Amino acid sequence: MTQYADLLKSWDIDEEIKVPGGALDVLLEVGSLFVIGSEALRERIRGKAARGRQGTGGEATLSIQEVRAFVSRREDSNTTEMQNVFYALS
Repeated sequence: MTQYADLLKSWDIDEEIKVPGGALDVLLEVGSLFVIGSEALRERIRGKAARGRQGTGGEATLSIQEVRAFVSRREDSNTTEMQNVFYALS
């Protein structure tokens, strides 16, 4: 995914898409939801929730609801570990 995003950034496309926190960063975030383990995913969700409470902004990221929608499509979404992640998303 990183190489794909780097390739897209090398093209002559809108600068708003290329900037940190732009659409390509969201693409990388979505891709990572499918490859990281359940514990790393849980930590990422905790960090996202903490940033949301602190009001840190300026970056295009997925909402907790969007993360839940993507994570529910993982092959391992029915395992105990992933069910615990879903519980953390509640």
